[in-house]
Amino acid sequence: AVVALADGYSLTQLAPFVVSLRQTGFKGGIHLFMSHQRHLCDFEEQDMPECMAAAIRFLEALGVSIEEWPLDIARPDTGHQTIAYITDRIRLELYGQFAAGARRRGIHRILLADSRDVLFQTNPFEQIDKLDHQIESHHDADEYAWE
Repeated sequence: AVVALADGYSLTQLAPFVVSLRQTGFKGGIHLFMSHQRHLCDFEEQDMPECMAAAIRFLEALGVSIEEWPLDIARPDTGHQTIAYITDRIRLELYGQFAAGARRRGIHRILLADSRDVLFQTNPFEQIDKLDHQIESHHDADEYAWE
């Protein structure tokens, strides 16, 4: 699975990430975390419901799962101010919770990626498979480590 934080990004910003990944032949899950789906649209407020529905249909047609933002991970209300360390901490919490439940969902490998400025040229897991490294699962700790 490929997992990314897509909070605050429009469909225009996310489409290259998703489309390029699918064009590589990647058939696995794409999971995007968003706290507010309204950011998917760049339109006026009166067009928002139609735009959001169309954006979600587009993403779902490409096999994207929009992951629920857990209520216990509150996004601070900072207005337009960006506080990088808070965003990074939230990202780690979201990814950690996703990874903790991944096996129950049938997910055995996860690639964490940025979503706004990443384009895929080849299937990322095929590239990982070509490496001499192996991923070893530690069942007791439910963690992954490079051998």
